[in-house]
Amino acid sequence: MVEWLILLIFVSFTFVPIVLTTWLVMCANRATIWVGHCRRCGYDLHHLGNRRHCPECGHPFQLNARGEPIS
Repeated sequence: MVEWLILLIFVSFTFVPIVLTTWLVMCANRATIWVGHCRRCGYDLHHLGNRRHCPECGHPFQLNARGEPIS
């Protein structure tokens, strides 16, 4: 029983912070990727003219005041 408790403490203090840090870094990187790209599929939405839907997946998006896509 004591061995399981030691193993649980070891896992919680080593693997949980590693997984949490990795997840947070991935979320931060994902947020920077989506500027000007479709949020659903990642398609580049620049130079689409008057279209308001992604040609790849059909996800709707808006344009800002300068005419740049905001997905």
